[in-house]
Amino acid sequence: QTGAALLSEYFPVRKGRSIGMYYTFMGLAAFGAPKISSIILQSSTHGLVPQTPEYIAAEITAKSTIINMDLLVATAGVLVIGTLALRYKGIFGKSPFAMRG
Repeated sequence: QTGAALLSEYFPVRKGRSIGMYYTFMGLAAFGAPKISSIILQSSTHGLVPQTPEYIAAEITAKSTIINMDLLVATAGVLVIGTLALRYKGIFGKSPFAMRG
């Protein structure tokens, strides 16, 4: 929501286009992230017998990799929003988090 709101203020002339692109990429991410997670998990345990120590170890490693990727993406998102917020204050002269009224 923050990203969509900032986009509409940064690009007031073509709001529909920028919001459409934003939600298109959000939709791709909503599909792609679970798909990539599934591929990582399946490739890590491929050829292993379920419920064996090797299978369980591979599954734990794969899940750890998936969680680390999720943390990396979340951190990148926070950094991007922070950068946009700082730029917003420089361009518009007020904090994007200030109360509107």
